[in-house]
Amino acid sequence: MYFFLKNLCFVDLSYTSVTIPKALETTLQGSGVISYFECVTQLYMFFTLATTECFLLTAMAYDRCMAIYRPLLYGAVMSQRLCCALVVLAWVGGALYAAFLALNTFSLPFCGPNVVEHFFCDIPPLMRLSCADFHSS
Repeated sequence: MYFFLKNLCFVDLSYTSVTIPKALETTLQGSGVISYFECVTQLYMFFTLATTECFLLTAMAYDRCMAIYRPLLYGAVMSQRLCCALVVLAWVGGALYAAFLALNTFSLPFCGPNVVEHFFCDIPPLMRLSCADFHSS
């Protein structure tokens, strides 16, 4: 359980590393503009961490479920190797999902000024900058 908590703590601390530096720069310099490369990087990293957190919480739920419902088998089933595999799977799954999301978001055609007027690059402001009609009829 503590192994999963250490990884979850690292993910939660990393969230601030993704958004706070740009927020501080915006506050100190006064410009709320984010470049294209910064936007891609920030979006990818944020969704990697968010998805990894969801997968880690799922692995933690499985760990606790095994401890409660199968206490005699818990030591045999939840080995250190399985715990490591679940954490690696969470990180790989988070990175793949974020890559899929970022590729789909930035494959949209953008026209006009490609400037996001925020310190945080999120999908709705990017959709507003897109020339494509993404609404379903």
